[in-house]
Amino acid sequence: ATSAYNAGVILSNQRKMTEARAMFEKAIQMDPKMADAHYQLAMAYLNENKMAEAVKSLEQYLVLAPTGSNAEMAKVLLAEAKKLIK
Repeated sequence: ATSAYNAGVILSNQRKMTEARAMFEKAIQMDPKMADAHYQLAMAYLNENKMAEAVKSLEQYLVLAPTGSNAEMAKVLLAEAKKLIK
């Protein structure tokens, strides 16, 4: 799971969001409790303008890591993404 996550981060940094998303999804399949993979998956979805999917990933991140290093940003992004869905 960590290898898939790391590959996703590298692809994300290269702006290859579709490939990055696939790696984050793979990491989550291997370790559903990997909070950072859910957060990064949400970032990929946001980049692809897939708000409903981003909301689900951000919510899962906050369940797994309510006080994690990305928790405050996740809350802000979650609120913004929800506005865009309505």
